[in-house]
Parts: sequence; structure tokens; C-alpha cells
Amino acid sequence: APAQYLGRQHDDILFVIASHALSFGEYVLFTAPGKPPLPHVTPGLPFLLMPVTWAVGDWFGAYQIFCALISAAIPFLLWPWLRARLEPWTCTLICLLWSTSPIVLSQSGCVMPEGAYLMLTVLLLLALERGPQGLGPSGWLLAAATQVRPAGLSLFPAVLARAQKWSMRRSGSK
Repeated sequence: APAQYLGRQHDDILFVIASHALSFGEYVLFTAPGKPPLPHVTPGLPFLLMPVTWAVGDWFGAYQIFCALISAAIPFLLWPWLRARLEPWTCTLICLLWSTSPIVLSQSGCVMPEGAYLMLTVLLLLALERGPQGLGPSGWLLAAATQVRPAGLSLFPAVLARAQKWSMRRSGSK
């Protein structure tokens, strides 16, 4: 980070503007006449960017650094999830391959929702594996994932299936 100039992805500047708008207590495109609402920008990433907005305001490099840090955290979150399924060396190799991928590295500082969405998805998978006590956190993580990227709606069947499995275990059914 900074990976690219802000605005290259077209949506990235909108996420920063939306974060500023949220910090003002509204969700509008305050850079346009009449302040039209921002229905085409999901509020999840702008909400996650709000601490950066409050701390540094218009220093756009900070948003890129924040997104790069999210990408850098993903292998550390992914490893425990993989470890439940694979040998340690395989988990390490997968995390190393992901974190050294040229595509991942070239996009890591972009102010886009993909990194935050992946982080929330891995956290959701970890919460779902914790069992029924993880159902509360998994609900919040699912809600956050859907607000960061609408693709998070595709995670609903997994969460509902896991909840059904837990309720069947409690009732003694199979």
C-alpha cells in the first residue's frame, strides 16, 4: 500500500466518500448537488473505514494502508480454519501461496470490499465451527458480510444449515 491511486477502481473513492458521509451521520453523496442518497454503495465497508475517517480524515493513503492490513491479517485467520482439515505444512503452504500471490499483492491496498469480505467470511466459518455458542457471533458476522458485499447473502444457507444441525442435536433428532 498504496497499491494504486484512489479512484482507479471507480468504486474505491465512493467507499471513502460514504465513510465520510456516515461520520457526518448521513448516507448521501455530499460531493454532488442536492446530496443524493448512496443506494448503490453498501454501507459495510464505509462503516469499517469510519475509524480511519475519524483518525485521519482526508489522508487517503491511510485507507489503503488499512485495507492492506486487512489483507495481511487473512492468512493468520485462515490458518486455524485450515488446520482443522489439513496438516500444518499444507496450511502453511496455502497461506504462503495466498499471501504471496501477485494478484493479492497488487490489490491489497485497494479500498475495495473484497479483503474485508474474505476476512468476515473466514471469521464466520470459524464461528460456525465453534458450535451453538458461536451462533450469536455468526449471525453478526453474516450480517456484516452481507453489508460489506451483497454476495454475502449466499452464506445464508450455510448458516441456516448449521443452525438446523445444532437444533437437531439439542432435540436428539438425527
